[in-house]
Amino acid sequence: AAVNLSQSAFSRSIQTLEHNVGCRLVDRASKELAPTRQGLLVLEHSRRLVHGAHNLVNEINQFNGATTGVVRFGSGPAPAGGLVPRAVARFVAEYPAARTCFQVDNWQALNRRLMAEEIEFFVADTRQFEADPDYQVHKLTPQRWHFCCRAGHPLTEQAEVRARDLF
Repeated sequence: AAVNLSQSAFSRSIQTLEHNVGCRLVDRASKELAPTRQGLLVLEHSRRLVHGAHNLVNEINQFNGATTGVVRFGSGPAPAGGLVPRAVARFVAEYPAARTCFQVDNWQALNRRLMAEEIEFFVADTRQFEADPDYQVHKLTPQRWHFCCRAGHPLTEQAEVRARDLF
């Protein structure tokens, strides 16, 4: 259903691909039809090819001065509450024909999506990435955050609450 093919047509497509690469890509002995090691390799390369084609179209559009395309990105919950909506609103105002695909998740899940090239970037806590040469980190202007807790909580007795007080 996801690829708009009947089950038999999809099976034939997989079999044709297996014939072309010369090995089994799906373990038919299991109910889950899990990919074989070779299948995972084909999947990894296929994702890169699809992402590369997407990037090619975006770069050609940029080169030609087009203001259309798709920006796929993610954000942690905190920036998604204020910073990201304001940035997306400005982007959409400047590029009304462009589309944004935005996902909110924790930094670990966003990192997995980034590594799988499902998103182009994400906005989140950078402490895990700052020293890693595989990442390019751009620090944003510090944002003012507010802390809320129930009346009578021990933290309400403090004049100022710092992040370190919360952990």
